[in-house]
Amino acid sequence: MNDFLLDVSDKNNFIIPILLIGKLHISIEDLAGSTGLNASSLETESLVLSDAIQKRLIEVTDILNNVIPWSKDINHAYKWYTTEPLASFGDHTAMELVIQDKSGAVIQYLDRIAKDGFS
Repeated sequence: MNDFLLDVSDKNNFIIPILLIGKLHISIEDLAGSTGLNASSLETESLVLSDAIQKRLIEVTDILNNVIPWSKDINHAYKWYTTEPLASFGDHTAMELVIQDKSGAVIQYLDRIAKDGFS
């Protein structure tokens, strides 16, 4: 696990929203908006540890983790995630695709870029 993932997870490898927002320098509301999750559920420990919320947080952190190597840092990776239109997906951003439950397609897209160097 790289430093970014270590910085946002606990010893049991659960993604912890408060650590993630600290690393990204965003609010809990921003994290909720960029993941399609409810802000109050991201603040409730029992809900944060649920399979559904962890799945979404893992999807987002996996995408960011894949973007970090070719972006300058985690903040640029997050900006790409939230704002960069992806021509392969009708100019939707990775964030929009994640919210539409299409994070697998984004990860495949990033894998393709990593292997072939183009989208």
